[in-house]
Amino acid sequence: MRKINHERRVKLYTFMRSYFEEYGRLPTYRRILREPLGYSSMATITADINRLKEEGRLCEDDEKRTAIVGMKPFSPSVVGSVSCGYPAEAVEERGADLISSLFEGMCHNLVVIIASGNSMTGRGIYNGDKLIVKRQPNAEPGDVVIAMIDGETTCKTLAKDDKGQYLKAENPAYPDIRPNYEWSLYGVVKYVIHRID
Repeated sequence: MRKINHERRVKLYTFMRSYFEEYGRLPTYRRILREPLGYSSMATITADINRLKEEGRLCEDDEKRTAIVGMKPFSPSVVGSVSCGYPAEAVEERGADLISSLFEGMCHNLVVIIASGNSMTGRGIYNGDKLIVKRQPNAEPGDVVIAMIDGETTCKTLAKDDKGQYLKAENPAYPDIRPNYEWSLYGVVKYVIHRID
Protein backbone atom coordinates (compact mmCIF):
# COMPACT_ATOMS: atom_id res chain seq x y z
CA MET A 1 0.00 0.00 0.00
CA ARG A 2 2.85 2.36 0.84
CA LYS A 3 4.38 1.76 -2.61
CA ILE A 4 1.04 2.47 -4.32
CA ASN A 5 0.67 5.73 -2.38
CA HIS A 6 4.24 6.75 -3.29
CA GLU A 7 3.70 6.03 -7.00
CA ARG A 8 0.43 7.96 -6.93
CA ARG A 9 2.16 10.96 -5.31
CA VAL A 10 4.90 10.86 -7.93
CA LYS A 11 2.24 10.91 -10.67
CA LEU A 12 0.44 13.76 -8.91
CA TYR A 13 3.60 15.81 -8.58
CA THR A 14 4.56 15.18 -12.23
CA PHE A 15 1.08 16.21 -13.39
CA MET A 16 1.12 19.35 -11.20
CA ARG A 17 4.51 20.41 -12.60
CA SER A 18 3.53 19.86 -16.24
CA TYR A 19 0.20 21.64 -15.70
CA PHE A 20 2.01 24.56 -14.05
CA GLU A 21 4.53 24.77 -16.90
CA GLU A 22 1.70 24.91 -19.46
CA TYR A 23 -0.83 27.14 -17.68
CA GLY A 24 1.22 29.12 -15.17
CA ARG A 25 -0.85 27.93 -12.21
CA LEU A 26 -1.59 24.74 -10.31
CA PRO A 27 -4.58 22.57 -11.23
CA THR A 28 -7.68 22.59 -9.05
CA TYR A 29 -8.57 19.50 -7.04
CA ARG A 30 -11.48 18.87 -9.41
CA ARG A 31 -9.08 18.99 -12.36
CA ILE A 32 -6.83 16.48 -10.60
CA LEU A 33 -9.81 14.18 -10.03
CA ARG A 34 -10.45 14.07 -13.78
CA GLU A 35 -6.94 12.77 -14.45
CA PRO A 36 -6.21 9.00 -14.35
CA LEU A 37 -4.01 9.38 -11.27
CA GLY A 38 -5.86 7.00 -8.96
CA TYR A 39 -7.85 9.55 -6.94
CA SER A 40 -11.51 9.19 -6.03
CA SER A 41 -11.87 11.89 -3.37
CA MET A 42 -10.57 15.34 -2.58
CA ALA A 43 -9.56 14.17 0.87
CA THR A 44 -7.01 11.78 -0.64
CA ILE A 45 -5.65 14.55 -2.87
CA THR A 46 -5.32 16.80 0.18
CA ALA A 47 -3.45 14.08 2.07
CA ASP A 48 -1.02 13.51 -0.80
CA ILE A 49 -0.44 17.24 -1.29
CA ASN A 50 0.33 17.57 2.43
CA ARG A 51 2.77 14.66 2.13
CA LEU A 52 4.44 16.34 -0.87
CA LYS A 53 4.84 19.43 1.31
CA GLU A 54 6.47 17.30 4.01
CA GLU A 55 8.83 15.87 1.38
CA GLY A 56 9.81 19.40 0.33
CA ARG A 57 8.41 19.19 -3.21
CA LEU A 58 5.52 21.54 -2.52
CA CYS A 59 5.32 24.54 -0.21
CA GLU A 60 3.05 27.45 0.64
CA ASP A 61 3.60 30.91 -0.80
CA ASP A 62 3.29 34.19 1.11
CA GLU A 63 -0.49 34.04 0.75
CA LYS A 64 -0.65 30.45 2.10
CA ARG A 65 -1.41 28.98 -1.33
CA THR A 66 0.14 25.70 -2.43
CA ALA A 67 3.15 26.22 -4.69
CA ILE A 68 5.82 24.09 -6.34
CA VAL A 69 9.23 24.62 -4.76
CA GLY A 70 11.42 26.65 -7.12
CA MET A 71 8.63 27.67 -9.53
CA LYS A 72 6.81 31.00 -9.58
CA PRO A 73 3.30 31.62 -10.97
CA PHE A 74 3.03 33.30 -14.36
CA SER A 75 2.49 37.02 -14.37
CA PRO A 76 3.35 38.78 -17.62
CA SER A 77 5.05 42.13 -17.35
CA VAL A 78 4.97 45.23 -19.49
CA VAL A 79 8.40 45.46 -21.10
CA GLY A 80 8.11 48.51 -23.34
CA SER A 81 6.72 49.72 -26.64
CA VAL A 82 7.01 48.63 -30.28
CA SER A 83 6.64 50.66 -33.46
CA CYS A 84 3.63 49.85 -35.65
CA GLY A 85 4.97 52.18 -38.32
CA TYR A 86 8.59 52.39 -39.33
CA PRO A 87 11.10 50.42 -37.24
CA ALA A 88 12.23 52.40 -34.22
CA GLU A 89 14.73 51.99 -31.44
CA ALA A 90 13.69 49.23 -29.06
CA VAL A 91 12.60 50.58 -25.70
CA GLU A 92 12.37 48.07 -22.88
CA GLU A 93 10.80 49.39 -19.73
CA ARG A 94 9.77 47.09 -16.94
CA GLY A 95 6.27 47.95 -15.81
CA ALA A 96 3.79 46.62 -13.29
CA ASP A 97 2.87 42.96 -13.46
CA LEU A 98 -0.58 42.19 -14.80
CA ILE A 99 -3.05 39.97 -13.01
CA SER A 100 -2.05 36.40 -13.85
CA SER A 101 -5.64 35.15 -13.78
CA LEU A 102 -6.35 37.21 -16.93
CA PHE A 103 -4.03 34.86 -18.80
CA GLU A 104 -5.13 31.45 -17.56
CA GLY A 105 -4.17 28.74 -20.00
CA MET A 106 -1.23 30.63 -21.42
CA CYS A 107 2.42 29.71 -21.08
CA HIS A 108 5.23 31.43 -19.19
CA ASN A 109 7.27 33.14 -21.89
CA LEU A 110 4.82 36.00 -22.43
CA VAL A 111 5.38 39.73 -22.22
CA VAL A 112 3.17 42.77 -22.75
CA ILE A 113 4.34 45.33 -25.31
CA ILE A 114 2.58 48.61 -26.04
CA ALA A 115 1.89 49.29 -29.74
CA SER A 116 2.99 52.62 -31.14
CA GLY A 117 1.77 53.70 -34.59
CA ASN A 118 -0.96 52.70 -37.04
CA SER A 119 0.54 50.34 -39.62
CA MET A 120 -1.38 47.33 -38.20
CA THR A 121 -4.93 48.71 -38.01
CA GLY A 122 -6.05 46.16 -40.60
CA ARG A 123 -5.38 43.45 -38.02
CA GLY A 124 -7.13 45.36 -35.23
CA ILE A 125 -3.97 46.76 -33.64
CA TYR A 126 -4.08 50.47 -32.84
CA ASN A 127 -1.73 53.00 -31.30
CA GLY A 128 -1.55 52.41 -27.53
CA ASP A 129 -2.88 48.84 -27.61
CA LYS A 130 -1.32 46.27 -25.29
CA LEU A 131 0.08 43.30 -27.20
CA ILE A 132 0.40 39.96 -25.42
CA VAL A 133 3.50 38.52 -27.07
CA LYS A 134 4.87 35.00 -26.81
CA ARG A 135 8.66 35.11 -26.92
CA GLN A 136 9.80 32.70 -29.63
CA PRO A 137 12.38 32.76 -32.44
CA ASN A 138 10.14 31.46 -35.24
CA ALA A 139 6.67 32.00 -36.70
CA GLU A 140 4.41 31.01 -39.58
CA PRO A 141 3.35 33.24 -42.48
CA GLY A 142 0.21 35.08 -41.40
CA ASP A 143 1.36 35.43 -37.78
CA VAL A 144 1.56 38.93 -36.36
CA VAL A 145 5.13 39.22 -35.13
CA ILE A 146 7.49 41.52 -33.32
CA ALA A 147 10.58 41.69 -35.52
CA MET A 148 14.00 43.06 -34.64
CA ILE A 149 15.72 44.73 -37.59
CA ASP A 150 19.23 46.02 -37.13
CA GLY A 151 18.61 46.78 -33.45
CA GLU A 152 15.14 48.28 -33.96
CA THR A 153 11.72 46.70 -33.51
CA THR A 154 8.48 46.69 -35.47
CA CYS A 155 5.13 44.91 -35.36
CA LYS A 156 4.04 43.45 -38.70
CA THR A 157 2.44 40.38 -40.28
CA LEU A 158 4.99 37.79 -41.34
CA ALA A 159 4.43 37.10 -45.04
CA LYS A 160 6.11 35.03 -47.73
CA ASP A 161 6.20 35.12 -51.52
CA ASP A 162 8.54 33.90 -54.26
CA LYS A 163 11.18 36.38 -53.09
CA GLY A 164 11.14 35.04 -49.55
CA GLN A 165 9.84 36.22 -46.18
CA TYR A 166 8.96 39.84 -45.56
CA LEU A 167 7.10 41.98 -43.04
CA LYS A 168 3.68 43.09 -44.25
CA ALA A 169 2.03 46.30 -43.07
CA GLU A 170 -1.73 46.03 -42.53
CA ASN A 171 -2.43 49.63 -43.51
CA PRO A 172 -2.04 50.84 -47.11
CA ALA A 173 -0.48 54.08 -45.88
CA TYR A 174 2.60 52.14 -44.75
CA PRO A 175 5.07 50.14 -46.85
CA ASP A 176 5.90 46.49 -46.40
CA ILE A 177 9.41 45.82 -45.14
CA ARG A 178 11.80 43.52 -46.96
CA PRO A 179 14.89 43.60 -44.77
CA ASN A 180 18.12 43.32 -46.70
CA TYR A 181 20.14 43.23 -43.52
CA GLU A 182 20.13 41.12 -40.37
CA TRP A 183 16.79 40.65 -38.67
CA SER A 184 15.18 38.22 -36.23
CA LEU A 185 11.91 37.51 -34.48
CA TYR A 186 11.35 38.63 -30.92
CA GLY A 187 7.99 36.89 -30.66
CA VAL A 188 4.44 36.34 -31.92
CA VAL A 189 1.46 38.48 -30.90
CA LYS A 190 -1.16 36.25 -29.29
CA TYR A 191 -3.69 38.75 -27.96
CA VAL A 192 -4.44 42.45 -28.29
CA ILE A 193 -5.97 44.55 -25.52
CA HIS A 194 -7.40 47.94 -26.43
CA ARG A 195 -9.90 50.37 -25.03
CA ILE A 196 -13.23 50.72 -26.85
CA ASP A 197 -13.98 54.30 -25.88
